[in-house]
Amino acid sequence: MDELNLIHVTGTKGKGSTCALTESILRNYEGKKLKTGLYTSPHLMEVRERIRINGEPISQELFAKYFFEVWDRLDSTG
Repeated sequence: MDELNLIHVTGTKGKGSTCALTESILRNYEGKKLKTGLYTSPHLMEVRERIRINGEPISQELFAKYFFEVWDRLDSTG
């Protein structure tokens, strides 16, 4: 956790805009190259839009991999 830096935005209005702007600023920062991740909800067209790494939706393969990892864990807990 020492290397995990995150920003958690809460509230009732403007979370999506605030997160999108913050992610864009961090991604385009001219100093140390930063890897960004963004989770938003709801999606517009497909569910993997919700999870973005460096401004791009995760691939179908990566989404499926993580989906089934979670599914298998939930299934094994009964």
